[in-house]
Amino acid sequence: MRGLMAVLAVVILGGGSLDKPKPAKLDGTKWSGLVSESPSGLPISGGGAQFEIEFRGEGSARIKLPCNTAGAGYVATMRSEGQGDLRFEGFRVTRSVCPEIRIEQVVLAQLGQVRSYVIENGKLTLLLDGGGRMVWGK
Repeated sequence: MRGLMAVLAVVILGGGSLDKPKPAKLDGTKWSGLVSESPSGLPISGGGAQFEIEFRGEGSARIKLPCNTAGAGYVATMRSEGQGDLRFEGFRVTRSVCPEIRIEQVVLAQLGQVRSYVIENGKLTLLLDGGGRMVWGK
């Protein structure tokens, strides 16, 4: 009985939570380069400044593509240190036409399929619904 009362006191007084999600540690981070593999096995890679993703905070992300720029909202929740759930929504994209447009379309489609993330060894891995992944570096 004392154990239950102690747990209730901690939760009621704000010292703990049974189901409160932790905020993700993505806000304020910027990642570049990209190696991506869709569930169908289609590989995409781009180094340096060709591809960048910046988590600006307050649920706003900026995505730099080879010739266009996109913005999106995101919702992220940390499950444990360095990993959590992540979803992008409401993409807004500039409309420049360039030879890389097909790759840009695939990358944006994959970002729409992101369900979770892992930060490990200086890399951000975005895990896609259906088994693909996108790996970003610092």
